[in-house]
Amino acid sequence: ARSLVAGDRIDIQFSVSVPGAADRASLMFLQDVPVLATGTFSPAVQEGVAKANARYSTATLLLPVQDAMRLSFARQAGQITILLRGAKSSGMVEVT
Repeated sequence: ARSLVAGDRIDIQFSVSVPGAADRASLMFLQDVPVLATGTFSPAVQEGVAKANARYSTATLLLPVQDAMRLSFARQAGQITILLRGAKSSGMVEVT
């Protein structure tokens, strides 16, 4: 919905087609990831921009190098979905 802004926290889901399976396999890939910026908007500029008016195709995330490399691979190997966390949500969620 293009409603991310700097300061938001997100979870990232990874989905991939599995040979021989009818459905895609999905897993919670990264959790509680801070958003540093979206598109060309810096946090200072975003304060004056309404979320609904923001148009961008990229998000800058704060990740350790290992997670950034895993995310780059995941983008090429399958599909990633960004899930916006609630304002009061924090920490990891156990997925079974």
